[in-house]
Amino acid sequence: MTKVRALQGLRKDLRNLDEEFERILDENLTVVQKANYVIFSVDFYKGLWENLNKARLMRNKRNS
Repeated sequence: MTKVRALQGLRKDLRNLDEEFERILDENLTVVQKANYVIFSVDFYKGLWENLNKARLMRNKRNS
């Protein structure tokens, strides 16, 4: 198996786990709890993305 195929398989597995997690949330959380989770997730991933971009900029400045 090539590394690309292995990565594709891992991505598929991750998507399946994500779908399962969403199903569990839908079954166990109220509408308000789900809304709070979505707001938290968006904020968390936005902060993560911003920090990754800062790290990339710092790396690029250092390597220039």
